[in-house]
Amino acid sequence: MEKPSFDNSWLQRESEASVETPPVYPFNKSRQTESGHLFEMDDTKDRERIRLQHGGAKTNGIGTYFEMHSDGDMTTNVIKDNYQIIAGKNNVSIKGVCNITIEGDSIVHVKGSKYERIDGDYIQEVRGNCTRTVVGEHTINSLNDTSINVGNPDSIVPNGALYLRAADYVMVDSDLQVEGSISGDMVTAKTKVNGGTQVTAGPLGFVSESGGLSVGFPVATPLTVKAGVLVTAPMIRDAIGSMFMMRVQFNTHNHMAFKGPTSFPLRYMI
Repeated sequence: MEKPSFDNSWLQRESEASVETPPVYPFNKSRQTESGHLFEMDDTKDRERIRLQHGGAKTNGIGTYFEMHSDGDMTTNVIKDNYQIIAGKNNVSIKGVCNITIEGDSIVHVKGSKYERIDGDYIQEVRGNCTRTVVGEHTINSLNDTSINVGNPDSIVPNGALYLRAADYVMVDSDLQVEGSISGDMVTAKTKVNGGTQVTAGPLGFVSESGGLSVGFPVATPLTVKAGVLVTAPMIRDAIGSMFMMRVQFNTHNHMAFKGPTSFPLRYMI
């Protein structure tokens, strides 16, 4: 995934007063206390600035400070922890790019609702694992196409699987097109099953429990099996019984003599 062109590392803004460019006397009004606290109001031409810095007695002389630069920039450097408490509303407007780098963990606790509006694109790159837990309902609305890609397409060995688990059921409220195979314990169709090339039955063959089974014809009468082609299966059944039971009933006949002839079947098949 390509990152935005403005997603670059950033460095802290340096002070305009340094060893190479020191403040010019007498334009710099500076005051320093006994513990090292420093307050500067520098009027040096083209390097006007204001700086307030803590003496840093407990941080090896490196104290927290903020500095206002001549071009309008402002640097705030907190040497240790930072606490900001706002009793009312907090309004932040950023006209340019906002870069935030967190070297540790980030925890955001919103006790109310959270609303985000993004007028442009939204890109997330997670280099570890990603887990999302929703106590209530979870809805994803897309006014255009939605794609879910799993696995590394550049991997030599195919990897990555997509798991859908539901305590009740998974509902697809539109046509489902699968380019691969479908494997399941049971497949139920409310209206019909279409086979583009063939329909294969397992060890029990084609079994109809309450309705007709049509093979080769589009219409079937309940409790009957109609086939326009030869059907081969270990066992063919209807609502009454198996093909073996049909043979027992309709092949029964009488012997006229010891070696024949035999009578016609006692029960005719209609």
